[in-house]
Order: sequence, then C-alpha cells, then structure tokens
Amino acid sequence: MAKNKIPGLLFEDLGEIKKKPEHDELSEGPEIMEAYASSPAPGEFFSTLLHSATIAHQIHFKTRSFAVHKALGEFYDEVVELTDALVESWQGKYGLVKNFPFKYDLETENPESFLADLDYYVKTHRELVSDDSEIQNDIDTIQTLINSTTYKIRFLK
Repeated sequence: MAKNKIPGLLFEDLGEIKKKPEHDELSEGPEIMEAYASSPAPGEFFSTLLHSATIAHQIHFKTRSFAVHKALGEFYDEVVELTDALVESWQGKYGLVKNFPFKYDLETENPESFLADLDYYVKTHRELVSDDSEIQNDIDTIQTLINSTTYKIRFLK
C-alpha cells in the first residue's frame, strides 16, 4: 500500500474498502460482518485517533506556552476517552476490529499544524468507518474536541 504523509500523521492509502452490509447484519450472517470488521479502514482510523493523544502529549511536554500546555493536556485526556467510546460502539455493531496499526509519526511540533492535520484526516476518512448516524455522532464529538482545542491554542495565549 502506498503511504501518504500529512505533517503530524502517517497513514496508508486504504485503497478499496469493504463497505458495511446494506442488509440487516443479523440476517446476513457472521461472515459478512467478519469481512467488514477485517477492513483496514476502521482500525487505522481508530489508531490514528489514539496515536494523536501520544503526539499531543509529546508537544505538550515541549511547549513553553502555558495555554498550549493546558489545551493539549485536556485534548490528550479527552481524545482517548472519546475514541474508546467510538470503538466500543463500532465493535458492538460490527464485531471486533481486526487491524490496529501500531505506528505513529510525529512530523511537526507545531500544535496548530498538528491539529489542522488531524482535522483534515478525520474529515477525509470518517466515511470509511461507517455511515451510521450514531457512529458519525461519536466522530462529530471528536471533531468538536479538535476544533475547541484549536481555538484554545490559537486565541487563549
């Protein structure tokens, strides 16, 4: 798979993604849900969110700005809890995630760039996770956290 780089994040080109079944998953049987749970997209998306906490934590340690330090401290605590809720909801619907990449890449130490890159990633990859409203609502909550943290870093110096 080709790798795409966005400063602050490293992710692979997901290529052809298995879409969720269009029919009731219980009537289709476990093989359909297994195929969807084995798709690389959800695990990569979830891993990127979890790794964003580590990257934010690293930037949090390096900053000399109290506002950035506090904002990123709140971010890395909250993004893990929100991602946990998202993954548990997704797994309750589709089954256990089969592919969790264990990589992350810190390409920027600029907190605004990092958050802008994460914002872009979430916006461009969220539809690969699920189109179910409850799961998209969980992703919306994470997007709100990114926006709120960006505000705090940008304007509360």
